[in-house]
Amino acid sequence: MMYIKDHIDYTMLDIGEDTCEVQAARLLMEQGQATIFASVYRSPNSSKENSDNINTFIRNFSNKRAYTLIAGDFNYPTIGWKTMTGRTEADIEFIEALRDGFLIQHVDRPTRGRGSNNPSLLDLVITKEHTATPTVEYHQPLGKSDHSILDIRIEMKQSETFIKTIPNYNRGNFDRMRRVLSDVDWEEGLGREETTQKKWELFHKTITNAVNRCVPKIKIKRK
Repeated sequence: MMYIKDHIDYTMLDIGEDTCEVQAARLLMEQGQATIFASVYRSPNSSKENSDNINTFIRNFSNKRAYTLIAGDFNYPTIGWKTMTGRTEADIEFIEALRDGFLIQHVDRPTRGRGSNNPSLLDLVITKEHTATPTVEYHQPLGKSDHSILDIRIEMKQSETFIKTIPNYNRGNFDRMRRVLSDVDWEEGLGREETTQKKWELFHKTITNAVNRCVPKIKIKRK
């Protein structure tokens, strides 16, 4: 699951049905620069087909002309990240996908382990080479989870974007609004409604329609 603040201009990307546990979004940053963030979950019991689909996704997105950050629970406990070596065929194919895309993995300590369990590095943060390097902070697991929380931070500037449109009452035509509302038969209209809630909904709808007709809109911008 991916959460994006409502003031950020973004588009969710179509990545196909084959990689159902991958989500990706394109964010518009400074001077129109695109930034892609992706969230991945690969089951520890992942089939070869599913692993291949994720590897293909990684290769495809590394070729896009955008800053790319991919993070998630990949479940490759036997990859040695300092030496970029693996013990299984799946390990080696994943490492090759990263190399093909000129990608770097930034997590350098175990992210899963509790009690007597052997700690393992399962959660990864991946970016392109020669791009802004994220800082990764490690925090205690949340609730009953046995995975560390990773706080990932990147320095970049957000583009100017419109976050919402509101009525500009300073330029409203209130003479016209009074005429519009004076034509409303309030007694007949409200009299038809049986409950206070229904009367309020009719009143609110009527006022809103009058505002939309008589008051221009203004866009609130944030840089």
